[in-house]
This record gives sequence, C-alpha cells and structure tokens, in this order.
Amino acid sequence: MEKLRGPHILERGERFLRVWKHQAPEHVSFAGIDHEQLQAGVDAAKEARERVRAVEVWLRSLRLERDQAEQKLARQLMRVASGVRAEPAYGEDSGFYRALGFVPISENRSGRPRKQTAARSRNKKKSDDALVLQMAIDNRATAPGTWYDDYDGPVGL
Repeated sequence: MEKLRGPHILERGERFLRVWKHQAPEHVSFAGIDHEQLQAGVDAAKEARERVRAVEVWLRSLRLERDQAEQKLARQLMRVASGVRAEPAYGEDSGFYRALGFVPISENRSGRPRKQTAARSRNKKKSDDALVLQMAIDNRATAPGTWYDDYDGPVGL
C-alpha cells in the first residue's frame, strides 16, 4: 500500500472514493467526513497539482528565455572585448582593458609554475630513506661489535 503523501495521495483519494461509493452508502460519514467532503478534498488536491504543473512549465520557459538572453549577452561581451583589443587608442595594454577584468600584456607573467608531482615527492622520499639506511650502515660499521655479530648458528648443523 502506498504512503499517504507524495504523488500517490491522489490515487489513494480516488480509491477511497470508489470503495466508499461501492461498499457503503454515500450519506454515511466516517470520523465526521462525508463523501462530498472527501470528494472536495480530492478535487482541491488535483487542482493544486495542476496549478503547480502549469507553473513548472512556465518556469521552464522562463529559464530557457534567461539562458538565451545570457548567451546573447556573452557573445556581445566577447565582441566588445575583441573591439577593445583591436582599437589602437585602447588595446590589450590599457587601463580600460584591465578595468574590464582582463590582464594587460605588460602584466602577463611568462611561464607556468610547476607544482611538485607525487612522483617527485616519492623519489625524494626514497632518497631520504636511502640516506637514513646508509647512515645506519655507517653507524653499525663504526660501533663496537656485539656477541650476535659473530654468531654462526647452532653448532653441528
């Protein structure tokens, strides 16, 4: 059985009305609600759902209109920016061009800063590990010997 909320509520309301009509007299009321009141509630919910559907269609058309207007504006802005770059009195190295939000040629930085990649940091870590290992070997070579350094295993094997 569907829940008593969401999109299934209208189907449930209509089912209640059909069952009431076929199984019980229409003049009987349940919990103070008669058949006409329930019918009015179902009709009100249908009308509200239809109004919402109509507004959603209208909203979709408004969004399409907005998107088209913004695309037209974007094309106009690109044309104006190209016109400013092409105009000898202004050009790509002017304050006006900078005020439009672009970077003038004189302020353009060359090159690209490179971030340290994971491979580079792994190689650095490996070289650090190798250095620590070499230091441990050097310390062991200079440290005085212990009894287990000369241990050859059990006798007679």
